[in-house]
This record gives sequence, C-alpha cells and structure tokens, in this order.
Amino acid sequence: MEREAIRQAIKQRSSVLVFDDAAISGRTLHDLRVALNAWGAREIRTLIIANRMRTPAEAPNIDYYWRFDVPTMGREGHCPLCNALRLAENFSRSLVARSAAYNDLRDWMRHWAKVSPLSRWDKGLNPMPLAQILRKKYCYRIEATKHLTEIPICRSTGLVAHSAEIHAMTGRDDYGLSKIREQTCPEIRVELAATHILLFGDEFDQDVVIDLAGALIDAAAQLPSYSAYGSLAVLTVMQSLTLLRREAQAQVAKKAHTMFGTLIPPRHAQVLVAYLIGCGLADRQDEALRSAARLLSTRHCGVAEKLRALFRETRSPRGNLHAEPIPHLLDRLQKDLACDADEFMRAVDSVSALRDLVQELGTDLARCGHAENSPTSTYAERREGLLKCCDEAEKVLIGLVNPNADVSAARQSAIQRLKAVTSALEAIADCHFLRIDCKNEYRYHVFKSALVDLVASLGDWQSACAGKDVVQGERVVKFSATSGLSPSFGDAVSVWIPWNRAICAIVRDLVANTVWASKQTTDPWDPASLETADLWARIEYLDKSANICLANVSAQSASDVFNGVRDGARRKTRWDALGELGGSVEPLSTSGSQTFAVRILLPYAAFLGR
Repeated sequence: MEREAIRQAIKQRSSVLVFDDAAISGRTLHDLRVALNAWGAREIRTLIIANRMRTPAEAPNIDYYWRFDVPTMGREGHCPLCNALRLAENFSRSLVARSAAYNDLRDWMRHWAKVSPLSRWDKGLNPMPLAQILRKKYCYRIEATKHLTEIPICRSTGLVAHSAEIHAMTGRDDYGLSKIREQTCPEIRVELAATHILLFGDEFDQDVVIDLAGALIDAAAQLPSYSAYGSLAVLTVMQSLTLLRREAQAQVAKKAHTMFGTLIPPRHAQVLVAYLIGCGLADRQDEALRSAARLLSTRHCGVAEKLRALFRETRSPRGNLHAEPIPHLLDRLQKDLACDADEFMRAVDSVSALRDLVQELGTDLARCGHAENSPTSTYAERREGLLKCCDEAEKVLIGLVNPNADVSAARQSAIQRLKAVTSALEAIADCHFLRIDCKNEYRYHVFKSALVDLVASLGDWQSACAGKDVVQGERVVKFSATSGLSPSFGDAVSVWIPWNRAICAIVRDLVANTVWASKQTTDPWDPASLETADLWARIEYLDKSANICLANVSAQSASDVFNGVRDGARRKTRWDALGELGGSVEPLSTSGSQTFAVRILLPYAAFLGR
C-alpha cells in the first residue's frame, strides 16, 4: 500500500526530497534512488543530518548538516567486536562448567551482542561527563584567517567522536593515546581506547596497539567488578591480541600480570588473565595468578596438575589452611567478621573449581580403602558426596554475593556447607594421598603405618618362595633406626604425600622382590646397628618430597637386579604413572655390590609434576 501511495504521489509531482538522520555506506540511499527513478521521479535530492559515507568528493544532490569522517566497524563477518565475541564463545568452553565465571562471560556476550540501532538505544555505553570541557574550532577559512565555528566537547561520546575523526582524516596514531592520557576517569579511558582499537586496529603499528591495550588494562584495573566498561575492555584486549605478533602479545600479557598484582583483582581482570593463561601467554602455575587459574577447567590437564590443584584449593604451598578462599571465608564467618562480596565470590569460584577437579580426576588411580573421614564408603560414594556438598555450598554462597544480602541470617548455613565441603574433600584426598601434620611428630607414623600395612598385605612369604630357587622361609622386613629422623618438610606446616594404587603397586613389587634375597644383612644406613633383616626400609622427609629407601642382599649384582625390575615395571606402566607425578624410582649406591637398594621419590602435593 505504501509503495502504491508513493507511485501515485510521484505521478502528481516528480520532484522528491529524501530525508534521513544518517548515511553510513550510502547503500540504502542508492537503492531508494533507483526505486524512485523507476517509479517516475525526475528530480531527487537528499538531506541527511550526519554524513558518514566518507566519499572523497561531495556526492551530487546530497545536502547534510554534519560530515563525520569515521569508518564503521564493518558487518558481522568483519566486525572486530563480533570477532571478540566469537573468541569469548570459544574461550567459555575452557572455563569450569556451570561456574559463576562462565555465566559472567555469557552475560558479557549477551550484553555486547549485535542489536538493532532502531529499537535498542539503551544498549552499549552511556555518555560520561568530562572533568574539563574541551573547545574545538572548526571550518577554518584562509581568506578570513579564522574558524567559522567552535564546538564545546563536554561528554565522552563527543571526545571519542572527535579523536576518532582526527585519526581517520589525518592518520595521527598518537592523537587518541594523548586524549586517553589526559583523562583520569577509567570509564572514559576505556571508551576511548576500545573505540580506537575496534575502528582502526588493523591500521595501527604494533607498538600503538600494545599501548592502547595497555591503556585498557590499566583502566580496567580501576573499575569495579561487573562494570560494562570492564567487560568491554576485556573483549577489546582479546581482539587486540589477534592483531599482534607473539612477542607483542607477550608484552600485553606482561601488562596484565602487573595489573593483577592488586590485592583482590576485579572480576573482569580475573577473566582476562584466565584467557591469557588459556592462550599460553601466562603461567597457570604462577601463584600470583591463582584466582584466575582456578576459573579454568582442568579437563585437559595432566593428573599431576589435577592432584596439585586438589591440594592447593584449600591450602597454600606451605599447607597453610587460612590462605585460600574456602578456609579464609570459613574462618571469618566463624569469628563473626564482616565479609564482602569479593570474598564470597572467590569462595564460589573455589567450590566450582573443586567440583570440576573431582569430575575430571577420574577413578583409575584412587585407592578405595580406608579414608580417615569416611572409613566405610567407596571412592565413588565419596566423590558423589563432595559433588553434592559443592552444589549446596555454591547455592548458599551465590545468594550472599549480593551486597544487600543478609549475611547474619545465612551465616550458620554457610559455615555448615563450607565445613561439609572441607570434610568431603579430605575424604577424597585420603584416596590419593597420605596427609601429614608437620608440627605433630606422631602424624609421621601415618606414612610408616601405610608401609607396614602394605608389607602385611603381601601375605604368606613361604608360599611366595615355593617353587623358586631361593632361600625358603619367611622374610623379615625392618625399618632403619634412622627412618624419619630430622624431617625437613621445608617450611611447610602440612604436606600431602601421593599414595595411589600405582604407587602402592610399585612399593609392593619392590618389597616382594625380597623373595630373592640371598641372606639377611645389617642396616645399611646405621653402621652401629647389629640387627639383621632380609629387607631394610627407610623413610626420608625432605623439603619437597618424601623418599622410601629399600635395601636387601641379592645373589646377582645390584645393577642387574635394578634393570630387571625396571624392565618388568615398564610392561605394567606403573613407573610411568609415578613419573607423571614427578616421582621416580632410582638405584642407590651402597657399600656392597650385591646389595640391591632403591629410592622411591614421592613429591609432596604442592610440587607434583615439577
């Protein structure tokens, strides 16, 4: 009906005036002109408010109020912000599933997704007032030696438009950076830097992109968590990395690492550093980046990294209980101290990381026997118990992240849920480790008792000797008097020693090798001892590992015995499993060539895989 009405109007009057608020590419105006000509229009003039067509010469029959020489960000296939959203989409798969960080990133993607400029003027950023009004003169006339007009710039949108147009018209790479440095408001600095990268990123030299990305990072560090400007800064830095060579990317990552030195980095800073870790531009094992690293899933990590993360989620490398988010928050809640939203959110991230760890850890190596906190349940039951505790704790803690939440009403519930998580985690840990309190000498016996139980599990030595050309009878296993003396532990207050099925099998095999012992011998580590045994065992507690040393006399040379044991172990892949943890089985030199001695090195949980 509208087309027919236009046709009838043109028949009555062939002159047409087309009015529009803005022309960007001019494609719509061109298509409309073709249609009007086809309907019989003879004279067509166009009046627009803002002309962004950037034509080198003025188009005929087009009048406008303002020529704005700034390019567009392109259409979906070439839009840098759309590309940043695609990068974020891919990165979201690396985050812990169902985590708050994952949901935050998805919210950012929805916030910055493409919208209609006709109906969604509420999206994006709102203009910010400048601390100082800038006055810019325009339309200089040589013959009059003066400017015809002066425009005051009092809001961020005007400053962004001005600085972008200066670069577009003159190619001055430094103008935008100079305006960024003049501003003290972090939101305005983000708006300026993001605009220049998204509009002109592929035109800039590498050093300019680095400086602009650095400006975004510096400004983002001053923004509160969940700021729209913070999420824009992160998305734009993601996009800026695609414009840089690897060594230039490393410079941006270094700036982000410096920014992360704040006591509690804002949420967008954590996500950005997690992205850099995922890109290989930051070290996941860097202790300073722990709050960012825990946002990432351990899906593709090795077993050593997963077990180390299991220990680190509630303990510092020294085994301190109050340094990490869950025990830190639990301690403050129990003391009735004030807790802010960041402390609750860090605990939420930690709970989510624990859930991901247990789901990704697998069950192949876990011992399913006695666990201190859960003496009867199987590993699978403990695993499900921890997952349930994590879900319940996460639900309570997320409700407390809201600054207006009534913490006092939910305090006891949060304490109960966090205690349940801690207890369930220790039940899981007891299937992978032996936990030792370094300040309590009686706790050392946990490790010795585990060895004693392992030796006892070998059963009847006489049956093992039957049919073999060996000395028949029982084998006597004793611990050296020097075992466990002067423990070091570094400066740790507690350590976890890996003690899974593969390690137990390795120790059992080496102890069982005593069946080939040719005679009893004295303690090789205590020359003053007169006691004899078929096998001597010694435990060493060092700075970063606990060692089990075993020695017995053999009819063969020690090197031949070790090579035979190693070759047999390779077929079972048990030594490989120990090697993945950073442990090893090494031959030990002793005074006698017929004494077969080995050291089993077991790194503490904080040093697994290193």
